[in-house]
Amino acid sequence: MRGGVSGPFVDPRHSALDAPVCWLPETGAAILTATAARARVSRAADLALPELLCLRHIVNRGHRAGQRLLFHTTDVSIALDLHGDRITDAPVNVTFHVTGLGEAPRAGALLGQLPRVIATAPREADLSARRLFLRDGLIALDGQRAGATYFDIAEVIFGRARAAAAWAGPSRAMKDRLVRARTKAEKMAVGGYLHLIA
Repeated sequence: MRGGVSGPFVDPRHSALDAPVCWLPETGAAILTATAARARVSRAADLALPELLCLRHIVNRGHRAGQRLLFHTTDVSIALDLHGDRITDAPVNVTFHVTGLGEAPRAGALLGQLPRVIATAPREADLSARRLFLRDGLIALDGQRAGATYFDIAEVIFGRARAAAAWAGPSRAMKDRLVRARTKAEKMAVGGYLHLIA
């Protein structure tokens, strides 16, 4: 399984239950709900952790709340809320739940995509200069809103050694880049992101 990365600027006053580090429904990940039961025969399990190629994150949501798995490919994200046995303990079989007939078409479409999503190896992200700049801007904006200094933000993006060297040296290049990136992120946050999908 690939390791997930938590957001570095989650407000430390909140517990994980109040500020969960996971994708919420309103951010675009479609959600399916299922009950997981430990498979009697591992080879016949519906879900086995080593075989989930596009699994990006597992969030333990407390003993009774279960686990949220986030599958992500370049074209779709599906979150799977598992209740019952934990997939991190053993392979599981799953029973999906649909609430009401109105949800059946949406759930059916997601269930139709799920086998492909689970078995698809993720493509590596295109880390172009533009994408890195946008990523850094969003990190800077999140950091600023959480009360982090520009130095704190530089440490997250560039690492402690590079940030310390940049702050100690005469060049303002790193500092100026962070200011420009944050300014760009502010514009994106108020609607500029629409230009990315136009």
